[in-house]
Amino acid sequence: MSDSGLPQGGRAPGMAPAADPLEDRSLLDGVRRKDPNALGTFFDHAFPFVYNVAFRMLGNRTEAEDIAQDVFLKVYRSADRLDASRNPRPWLSTITANAVRDFWRLASTSRRTDLDEVTLVAEDGGPSRDAERSEADATVQRALLQLDPGGGEVVVLKDIQGHRHEQIAEHLGISPAAARKRYSRALERLARLLGSAS
Repeated sequence: MSDSGLPQGGRAPGMAPAADPLEDRSLLDGVRRKDPNALGTFFDHAFPFVYNVAFRMLGNRTEAEDIAQDVFLKVYRSADRLDASRNPRPWLSTITANAVRDFWRLASTSRRTDLDEVTLVAEDGGPSRDAERSEADATVQRALLQLDPGGGEVVVLKDIQGHRHEQIAEHLGISPAAARKRYSRALERLARLLGSAS
Protein backbone atom coordinates (compact mmCIF):
# COMPACT_ATOMS: atom_id res chain seq x y z
CA MET A 1 0.00 0.00 0.00
CA SER A 2 1.18 3.54 -0.69
CA ASP A 3 1.01 6.41 1.80
CA SER A 4 -2.23 7.53 0.15
CA GLY A 5 -3.92 4.28 1.15
CA LEU A 6 -4.23 3.16 -2.46
CA PRO A 7 -2.51 0.04 -3.75
CA GLN A 8 0.96 0.50 -5.27
CA GLY A 9 0.52 2.45 -8.48
CA GLY A 10 -2.03 4.86 -6.97
CA ARG A 11 -5.23 3.42 -8.52
CA ALA A 12 -8.24 2.19 -6.64
CA PRO A 13 -9.11 -1.50 -7.14
CA GLY A 14 -11.05 -2.13 -10.33
CA MET A 15 -9.85 1.05 -12.04
CA ALA A 16 -8.30 0.53 -15.47
CA PRO A 17 -4.70 1.66 -15.91
CA ALA A 18 -4.31 5.07 -17.48
CA ALA A 19 -4.22 4.92 -21.27
CA ASP A 20 -0.84 5.57 -22.88
CA PRO A 21 -1.22 8.80 -24.88
CA LEU A 22 1.51 7.64 -27.27
CA GLU A 23 -0.70 4.71 -28.29
CA ASP A 24 -3.75 6.87 -29.05
CA ARG A 25 -4.62 5.86 -32.62
CA SER A 26 -6.36 9.15 -33.42
CA LEU A 27 -3.35 11.11 -32.16
CA LEU A 28 -0.96 9.02 -34.26
CA ASP A 29 -3.20 9.39 -37.31
CA GLY A 30 -3.01 13.15 -36.76
CA VAL A 31 0.79 12.96 -36.56
CA ARG A 32 0.84 11.04 -39.86
CA ARG A 33 -1.19 13.87 -41.42
CA LYS A 34 1.19 16.44 -39.84
CA ASP A 35 -1.70 18.06 -38.03
CA PRO A 36 -0.13 20.85 -35.90
CA ASN A 37 -2.24 20.08 -32.81
CA ALA A 38 -1.48 16.36 -32.98
CA LEU A 39 2.23 17.06 -33.51
CA GLY A 40 2.27 19.39 -30.50
CA THR A 41 0.54 16.85 -28.27
CA PHE A 42 2.81 14.07 -29.53
CA PHE A 43 5.88 16.22 -28.81
CA ASP A 44 4.67 16.95 -25.26
CA HIS A 45 4.17 13.25 -24.47
CA ALA A 46 7.15 11.84 -26.37
CA PHE A 47 9.84 14.40 -25.52
CA PRO A 48 10.73 12.96 -22.07
CA PHE A 49 11.09 9.49 -23.59
CA VAL A 50 13.33 10.69 -26.44
CA TYR A 51 15.37 12.92 -24.13
CA ASN A 52 15.91 10.02 -21.70
CA VAL A 53 17.22 7.74 -24.49
CA ALA A 54 19.58 10.46 -25.74
CA PHE A 55 20.74 11.39 -22.24
CA ARG A 56 21.47 7.77 -21.32
CA MET A 57 23.63 7.47 -24.41
CA LEU A 58 25.36 10.87 -24.14
CA GLY A 59 25.39 11.79 -20.43
CA ASN A 60 25.10 15.48 -21.26
CA ARG A 61 21.88 17.46 -20.78
CA THR A 62 22.49 20.10 -23.45
CA GLU A 63 23.50 17.55 -26.08
CA ALA A 64 20.54 15.32 -25.19
CA GLU A 65 18.18 18.29 -25.62
CA ASP A 66 19.77 19.12 -28.98
CA ILE A 67 19.41 15.51 -30.10
CA ALA A 68 15.77 15.42 -28.95
CA GLN A 69 15.01 18.57 -30.97
CA ASP A 70 16.72 17.00 -33.99
CA VAL A 71 14.69 13.81 -33.52
CA PHE A 72 11.41 15.71 -33.62
CA LEU A 73 12.48 17.51 -36.77
CA LYS A 74 13.12 14.06 -38.29
CA VAL A 75 9.74 12.86 -36.94
CA TYR A 76 8.04 15.77 -38.68
CA ARG A 77 9.80 15.03 -41.97
CA SER A 78 8.99 11.30 -41.86
CA ALA A 79 5.61 11.45 -40.08
CA ASP A 80 3.84 9.86 -43.04
CA ARG A 81 5.88 6.68 -42.39
CA LEU A 82 4.60 6.34 -38.81
CA ASP A 83 2.57 3.17 -38.34
CA ALA A 84 -0.41 4.45 -36.34
CA SER A 85 -1.38 0.90 -35.35
CA ARG A 86 1.82 0.32 -33.34
CA ASN A 87 3.46 1.82 -30.27
CA PRO A 88 5.79 4.53 -31.63
CA ARG A 89 8.49 4.08 -28.95
CA PRO A 90 10.64 1.60 -30.96
CA TRP A 91 10.42 3.96 -33.97
CA LEU A 92 11.42 6.91 -31.76
CA SER A 93 14.24 4.86 -30.18
CA THR A 94 15.64 4.02 -33.61
CA ILE A 95 15.55 7.64 -34.78
CA THR A 96 17.15 8.78 -31.50
CA ALA A 97 19.91 6.17 -31.57
CA ASN A 98 20.68 7.06 -35.19
CA ALA A 99 20.83 10.76 -34.29
CA VAL A 100 23.21 9.99 -31.41
CA ARG A 101 25.41 7.89 -33.72
CA ASP A 102 25.52 10.77 -36.20
CA PHE A 103 26.47 13.09 -33.36
CA TRP A 104 29.27 10.74 -32.23
CA ARG A 105 30.64 10.65 -35.75
CA LEU A 106 30.77 14.44 -35.90
CA ALA A 107 31.81 15.16 -32.33
CA SER A 108 35.44 15.70 -31.48
CA THR A 109 37.18 13.19 -29.26
CA SER A 110 37.72 15.94 -26.70
CA ARG A 111 33.98 16.31 -26.02
CA ARG A 112 33.53 16.86 -22.28
CA THR A 113 30.84 14.92 -20.49
CA ASP A 114 29.68 16.63 -17.34
CA LEU A 115 29.49 13.59 -15.08
CA ASP A 116 29.02 15.69 -11.95
CA GLU A 117 25.60 16.76 -13.19
CA VAL A 118 24.37 13.31 -14.19
CA THR A 119 20.82 12.65 -13.01
CA LEU A 120 18.26 10.49 -14.67
CA VAL A 121 14.99 11.77 -16.04
CA ALA A 122 11.87 9.74 -15.49
CA GLU A 123 9.51 9.38 -18.45
CA ASP A 124 7.16 11.87 -16.80
CA GLY A 125 10.01 14.39 -16.97
CA GLY A 126 10.51 14.70 -13.23
CA PRO A 127 13.77 13.89 -11.41
CA SER A 128 13.93 10.92 -9.07
CA ARG A 129 12.98 11.81 -5.48
CA ASP A 130 14.79 8.90 -3.95
CA ALA A 131 18.34 10.10 -3.21
CA GLU A 132 19.75 6.59 -2.79
CA ARG A 133 18.29 5.44 -6.08
CA SER A 134 19.52 8.60 -7.78
CA GLU A 135 23.07 7.92 -6.63
CA ALA A 136 22.88 4.31 -7.84
CA ASP A 137 21.48 5.46 -11.18
CA ALA A 138 24.23 8.08 -11.48
CA THR A 139 26.85 5.38 -10.85
CA VAL A 140 25.37 3.22 -13.61
CA GLN A 141 25.21 6.26 -15.91
CA ARG A 142 28.90 7.01 -15.33
CA ALA A 143 29.77 3.39 -16.14
CA LEU A 144 27.60 3.44 -19.28
CA LEU A 145 29.46 6.48 -20.55
CA GLN A 146 32.76 4.62 -20.26
CA LEU A 147 31.60 1.89 -22.65
CA ASP A 148 32.43 2.22 -26.31
CA PRO A 149 29.51 3.84 -28.20
CA GLY A 150 28.38 0.55 -29.77
CA GLY A 151 28.33 -1.25 -26.43
CA GLY A 152 26.57 1.61 -24.68
CA GLU A 153 23.93 1.77 -27.40
CA VAL A 154 23.16 -1.95 -27.15
CA VAL A 155 22.79 -1.78 -23.35
CA VAL A 156 20.49 1.25 -23.57
CA LEU A 157 18.35 -0.38 -26.27
CA LYS A 158 18.13 -3.74 -24.46
CA ASP A 159 17.98 -2.90 -20.76
CA ILE A 160 16.54 0.59 -20.73
CA GLN A 161 14.28 0.59 -23.79
CA GLY A 162 13.38 -3.11 -23.60
CA HIS A 163 14.14 -4.09 -27.21
CA ARG A 164 14.72 -7.73 -28.09
CA HIS A 165 18.04 -8.84 -29.61
CA GLU A 166 16.32 -9.32 -32.97
CA GLN A 167 15.07 -5.72 -32.93
CA ILE A 168 18.50 -4.43 -31.92
CA ALA A 169 20.13 -6.46 -34.69
CA GLU A 170 17.75 -5.02 -37.28
CA HIS A 171 18.34 -1.51 -35.96
CA LEU A 172 22.15 -1.90 -36.07
CA GLY A 173 22.26 -3.84 -39.32
CA ILE A 174 23.93 -6.88 -37.74
CA SER A 175 22.88 -10.47 -37.06
CA PRO A 176 21.00 -11.36 -33.85
CA ALA A 177 24.01 -13.47 -32.80
CA ALA A 178 26.30 -10.45 -33.22
CA ALA A 179 23.86 -8.30 -31.24
CA ARG A 180 23.86 -10.86 -28.40
CA LYS A 181 27.66 -11.01 -28.44
CA ARG A 182 28.00 -7.21 -28.38
CA TYR A 183 25.49 -7.03 -25.52
CA SER A 184 27.28 -9.76 -23.57
CA ARG A 185 30.65 -8.03 -23.94
CA ALA A 186 29.15 -4.68 -22.94
CA LEU A 187 27.60 -6.24 -19.82
CA GLU A 188 30.93 -7.82 -18.84
CA ARG A 189 32.66 -4.45 -19.23
CA LEU A 190 29.85 -2.71 -17.33
CA ALA A 191 30.10 -5.23 -14.49
CA ARG A 192 33.85 -4.57 -14.21
CA LEU A 193 33.31 -0.81 -14.20
CA LEU A 194 30.59 -1.05 -11.56
CA GLY A 195 32.75 -3.41 -9.48
CA SER A 196 35.60 -0.93 -9.46
CA ALA A 197 33.21 1.89 -8.51
CA SER A 198 31.91 0.11 -5.40
